[in-house]
Amino acid sequence: MKRFLLLFLAGGIAALGLPPASWLICVLGLLVILWQAASAKSLGAAGLAMLAGGFGWFAVSLYWISHSLFIGDAAYLFMLPLSALGLPFFLALFWAVAGLVGWRAGTSRSQKLIFIALATGLAEWARSWLLTGFPWNAPGQVFLATDGLAQMAALIGQNGLNLLLFAFLAGLGLGWENRRQAVFLMLPLLICFGWGQHRIITAPPLDPQPPAKVRLIQPAVPQAEKWQRAARPAHLQRLLELGLSEKPIPQLVIWPESAFAGFWPQEKQLLAQLARTALPEDGQLLTGLLRRGGPNHLLNSVMLLDGTGAELASADKQRLVPFGEYVPIRFLPFVEALAGPTDFAPGTEPALFVHPQLGHIRVLICYEVIFPGFIRGERRPDFLVNLTNDAWFGHTAGPYQHLAQSRLRAIEEGLPLLRVANTGISAGFDGFGRLLGQTRLGEAAALDLPVPAALAAPPYVRARQGGFLLLIFWLLGAALLLDRSGQKRQI
Repeated sequence: MKRFLLLFLAGGIAALGLPPASWLICVLGLLVILWQAASAKSLGAAGLAMLAGGFGWFAVSLYWISHSLFIGDAAYLFMLPLSALGLPFFLALFWAVAGLVGWRAGTSRSQKLIFIALATGLAEWARSWLLTGFPWNAPGQVFLATDGLAQMAALIGQNGLNLLLFAFLAGLGLGWENRRQAVFLMLPLLICFGWGQHRIITAPPLDPQPPAKVRLIQPAVPQAEKWQRAARPAHLQRLLELGLSEKPIPQLVIWPESAFAGFWPQEKQLLAQLARTALPEDGQLLTGLLRRGGPNHLLNSVMLLDGTGAELASADKQRLVPFGEYVPIRFLPFVEALAGPTDFAPGTEPALFVHPQLGHIRVLICYEVIFPGFIRGERRPDFLVNLTNDAWFGHTAGPYQHLAQSRLRAIEEGLPLLRVANTGISAGFDGFGRLLGQTRLGEAAALDLPVPAALAAPPYVRARQGGFLLLIFWLLGAALLLDRSGQKRQI
């Protein structure tokens, strides 16, 4: 038990390498976990070491999820153990499996270390899609700590960053026993960092006073009040006042996820009236809202309206939050009594809109922005928009982590990204992930931002998982070379 608690602590310390702390030195806690798993005397001990470390990583980095249970009445507080301990433990099972597979594949401690590093990178890739995926707080996100390290995402993407981190840590561990292999394992990070540092140094400077083209509205409506019918007029008035607070009004105004606390098309006329008030004649409004998709289904949607209040286009959220927007275990008899009879339904088409001056806009609704490569296979847009509502998570690390993942998507895709929160942090980034401007956490504000030009498609967009696959073969090569060198020493 003492060893389990120490490894849990190592994982928790390592999680401080993630935003908002971004204490990069703390990720050495992951090296302690990998080393202990590789040094284990049995298969079960290796899996347990990775389970303990992963449990600490996820418990510390995802503590903020439990904040949502305290919103409103206490009806869901019984789920606190599930959110605070159950989810982190479940996610840690991915690392435990990696420990089992990696330890079994290796023949020496050094080789086990490499295989466990490789298997953990693959486990993180599996976490991004298995059971609909939950790639929140991927270890590679620690590289957002500096601009040069962050640029590596444009080369190999989030899954590649995960593998790059574990390869580097394995190299550090091998430095005590085999310096040549250690350098071989650390070389990819040094190469990628050199590429990223050159990319950010040679990037054209941001325009110090660019013309504003978009207005982001963060109304900062508390979640407990969000759907109170009596409070809605005041909330809508706040949206309008923030949007009209400064003239001229840009040609695109963006409201956050479910900004209009009503249902389309039942309240179509009210939304049209709001759009006419909020916009100039040639302006457009992009807003989140809810639509009814059937008797027992809702749609989390985004809609584009013009200055007359007419609907120009709409789309629905494709990636839904398990247990937040739908219940995957609804077949159990007691679930409906706890969660109610209604789920959200997923959208079928990407949210790609066209603005006459700004070009093609790809909208990612809330949770969708955490998935790397989510816009793959579509027409490449001119910029990205992320609509969200982080009011559920208050003044915790959650909104900062969500913001960081939005920045990571901008770097991966080489596209400007504008993020609009009901409350949380609204912000904008260019294709290098450089900050264009942001609000403070939880403040009501209007933020006018430019839309920089999209960059040429970076290597990650052109090759997608190519860099990730190359790193897999690099680690396999390191393990095999280590095995061969060990055999030669025995001869």
